[in-house]
Amino acid sequence: MRITAIILVIIGALLSVGLGAKWLSDYNQYKDQIKAAAQISSSLSADKDTAAASKEVDESIKAVDKLRLCGIFLIICGILSVVTVFLPFRLKKISSAALVVLGIIPAVFSPVALIVTAFGILGGIFLFFAKAKARERHAHAANHMAETVADGGCERTHVVFECFMVF
Repeated sequence: MRITAIILVIIGALLSVGLGAKWLSDYNQYKDQIKAAAQISSSLSADKDTAAASKEVDESIKAVDKLRLCGIFLIICGILSVVTVFLPFRLKKISSAALVVLGIIPAVFSPVALIVTAFGILGGIFLFFAKAKARERHAHAANHMAETVADGGCERTHVVFECFMVF
């Protein structure tokens, strides 16, 4: 299940970084037109006849700025999610929670981002449950080793060999 989580997170990170880069490049391509529209909107807001249109333009500019911020966070969270998925095995709870949070942060600015960050969120969920299964296997092996030693009928090398066979 850990391999599945790693694959999902890598796919999600590639999609996140790609979408974030696309949104940032689109913003940079049309930056001059956005600034010009903002200046025209601010100059038209004083007139009562054009105040409604000016308000619509302001809302559109705010939406574009939110997409730009979301693009920045998509890139940052995509890179951090790849780093997070490869944290040591004992930090799985922290890394799985971090993957879910890193998938949700860009959605604060634009819910459309959940389409690409869903892979990272699923990877975090899979990673969380992969740790629970591994713990069960280790607990079972420890119980088996304790029972074998308690029987007293096995040699020490046989017990160690059996423990490695369980893992």
